Amino acid sequence: MLLFLLPGGCLSGAQPENNAPGENGGTTNEEQSSNAVTSLENVEDATLYIEARGGEADMGRQFGEISFGSGSGFIISEDGLAVTNNHVVAGSGFLQVYIAGEDEPVDATVLGTSECSDLAVIKLNAGGLPYLEWREGEISSTLEVYTAGFPADDVEGEEIPDYTTTRGSVNSTEASGETAFASVDSVIEHDAVIRPGSSGGPLVDSEGRVVGINYAARIDSNGNPTPPYFAIGRDEAQGILSQLENGDVDSIGISGEAFVNEEVGFSGIVVTSVETGSPASNAGIEGFDPNGGTVDIITELEGTRLAEDGTKSVYCSVLRQRGDDAPMKIRVERYQLDANGNPTGEFQVLEGELNSDRELEVVEEFGGTGGSDTSGGSTEITDDSGAIMVEVPSSWSDVNGSPAAILDGLPEGPALAASPDLNGLFETFETPGVAIYASAEAVQTYTPDTLLDNFDFSSSCELDGSRESYDDGLYVGVSEVWTNCGGVSSQELISIAATPEDGSFIIYTFIQTTGPEDVEAAQRVIETFTVDGGAL
Repeated sequence: MLLFLLPGGCLSGAQPENNAPGENGGTTNEEQSSNAVTSLENVEDATLYIEARGGEADMGRQFGEISFGSGSGFIISEDGLAVTNNHVVAGSGFLQVYIAGEDEPVDATVLGTSECSDLAVIKLNAGGLPYLEWREGEISSTLEVYTAGFPADDVEGEEIPDYTTTRGSVNSTEASGETAFASVDSVIEHDAVIRPGSSGGPLVDSEGRVVGINYAARIDSNGNPTPPYFAIGRDEAQGILSQLENGDVDSIGISGEAFVNEEVGFSGIVVTSVETGSPASNAGIEGFDPNGGTVDIITELEGTRLAEDGTKSVYCSVLRQRGDDAPMKIRVERYQLDANGNPTGEFQVLEGELNSDRELEVVEEFGGTGGSDTSGGSTEITDDSGAIMVEVPSSWSDVNGSPAAILDGLPEGPALAASPDLNGLFETFETPGVAIYASAEAVQTYTPDTLLDNFDFSSSCELDGSRESYDDGLYVGVSEVWTNCGGVSSQELISIAATPEDGSFIIYTFIQTTGPEDVEAAQRVIETFTVDGGAL
């Protein structure tokens, strides 16, 4: 897993252009002054501690954890231009920036951000400052490098963390950088340790020259950063930073995270905040409001579905090819939240255009009865024979444990179905629920592939991708995800056929969801359904 090093100690998960070194907004060699840092020991003088204040609260829950807090940055000109990551400043109400040796913060203004390159240029209200210059030589593997920043993972309260450097070397200059927060064609992979809070700080050589901008690390199974670490490379950064001095690049004015749940086939860009006066704001996209408000998820841009691979790759490709100031069709799903920030089941589908007079308007609307209320916890249910067991939301209280609960025409076997409304589950595409069938007799007639062939929804739905292998640790087989059933864009249908390792019986599982509010329920079904082969 590759995640960004988010500000405030949270972990989250990076395209070079052939620009000549020195295109950094006023720090070429010809303009070098005595304030330019010329040694590793003095890099601290030009490295910044940044607190992003205000802004949005932590989203958490099934939409992904997004938070705002602190990070690092560095000065690139003596008149106060500085660089950091977009995800350090994104969504903040204002910045407090600390310069080395100063106890009080200086005011800073965000001049421009790039959602896709995860870069931002800020302007400090100060002058005559020490600044870093870019390395002019080749950046190659084995180059000795140092990270610099203010890791905040071991600091509590309002303390300013200590400035820290770590040493390592470049492993690769062409690492992949497609993540949930950015889309960078290539980045520098290195092994100089980056800790949470060091995002936006410089990666420098032994002379204190900037090689790249630290922004990400791999995460181990315990949620801790682990080698290798990643920095946005010099050439990539310089091509963007000079543009950011004059405004945003590859950005429609949102802070957002790519979100995907492969089990239910739902994906998009979750919007956490919106910049006033931006294309997104003018179109009517709204920022996340956790206290009984709403959350917007951008699911399509220019007719293209977004984030199906869990990254911003497609989203950023559209922006870069079209230009972020071009008219673009957009589709948004807006979910109503309760006072605790949980989806209520009520949501709207909106369509409109960015950079045009066509603001978002509601094209579909769904009531709260279709969603799954998981606030009441889950319930274990079984069929009448006791062979099938599964955990479902307590709100799926309409339960049928007889063989009639599944479709006719299959060999004899138990079945179990649950939903808030079983009639709605079997007769419409707007009600969530599950139906499970198992049979020992059916293995004489069917394989998982041929059984799944019997459940062809192509007359009403669209197959999302292709048939996939299925393995949940207990059962193996095949699965399909169907979307847009009956024209309901938020609807997803998961179809699974599988057997245990010994092939003694076969199972068919059908799960219907009506939006992200059912993601947790669908995951719980897949994690918990079991069949007692001895009872068949």
